[in-house]
Amino acid sequence: MQISVSQEQGRVPVTVFKLDGLLNMGTSEMLEEQGSEAYAAGARYLLIDMSRVTSLTSAGLRSILRISRMYNSGMPGNVPETNLDAGHKQACVKLLNPNSQIENVLTIAGFTSFLEIYKDPQEAINSF
Repeated sequence: MQISVSQEQGRVPVTVFKLDGLLNMGTSEMLEEQGSEAYAAGARYLLIDMSRVTSLTSAGLRSILRISRMYNSGMPGNVPETNLDAGHKQACVKLLNPNSQIENVLTIAGFTSFLEIYKDPQEAINSF
């Protein structure tokens, strides 16, 4: 998997990860490391572009969950485990353009209960 990182300016600065390839046990650590590095560098709003993700496994789901908890913990008053597990939509991490198969995996795994999914990049950026 390859990860391209860019910055977009909406109401707030948004870091965009464009993923390309398989998001599985062999690549999930790469995503977590990139998420941690961006967070340490000051990123607080993350849009994960999944339009070129061809496969998503449980290891990939775990990476998205860990990143969501990390970014959500930076919001004042948020307790990540409480907010994510209670079905509240995540304000800091959002997903863009997963194909129908990937979106189905996200739905079955319950990720759509706490992550917003967008089809339009500008709408996603403006939603932060």
